[in-house]
Amino acid sequence: MSQEVFSALGNQTRREILSHLLTGPLSVSALVEEFPLSRSALSEHLAVLRNADLVRDVPHGQQRLYHLVPDRLREIDEWLSPFESYWRDRLSGLRDMRETEEQ
Repeated sequence: MSQEVFSALGNQTRREILSHLLTGPLSVSALVEEFPLSRSALSEHLAVLRNADLVRDVPHGQQRLYHLVPDRLREIDEWLSPFESYWRDRLSGLRDMRETEEQ
């Protein structure tokens, strides 16, 4: 996993952009309506996401539509999976311990 990916995901606005793109491809104009940012500020966030290969832009008439890059997101999910299992097991153990103490 590259440093670019972690840097891109470390910003709340960029994570929110990715969330908006879950519904499907969107133009910069459509995304600007969702954020209290200027068009140029939003474009900078999209450039960071594009450089990290988290989104791609495709020409569509006069606009460019931004799409999620599923393979890159799958790679992140696979990397995070062992950590998710670890925390699920830990929290399950805490729940079991609490239930035992309550009995």
